Amino acid sequence: MKSYRRVPLQPNFLKVDSASGLVLGPTSAAFKPDPADNGVSVYRHAELESLGRSAEDVANAGRTRAVVATVLDSHVTDLDLRVLPDPMGEPQSIGPAHALISGWEGLSSKESRRRQRALAEGCTCSHPPGPWAALAPPG
Repeated sequence: MKSYRRVPLQPNFLKVDSASGLVLGPTSAAFKPDPADNGVSVYRHAELESLGRSAEDVANAGRTRAVVATVLDSHVTDLDLRVLPDPMGEPQSIGPAHALISGWEGLSSKESRRRQRALAEGCTCSHPPGPWAALAPPG
């Protein structure tokens, strides 16, 4: 199973190679848990499909432009984290597929950052489809 994470097209959320200008992928900041939820907001692929929605709908759901990263459940659980359903009413089109990557409570700052970095390094680009390097650098 897999989940989608919105990654805003902003410099602090995407790593860019200084020499080539190519996007390398999301930064660990893109996977920082929200203190209010103590989790990282994601959208479940299977639930989105059942709603007739896709990664593109996730990218277009917010107020800021974003790309979408795919995170595999197996990678999440390898990090001693878990994906828990957290359906929301808004946005109506994708809210029912909302979930949280949880399990952050009690972790030191250093350990939390290590897991954020591992999530960022282990994800793939789903929208737009293709490699991270195909994205235009944020700016």
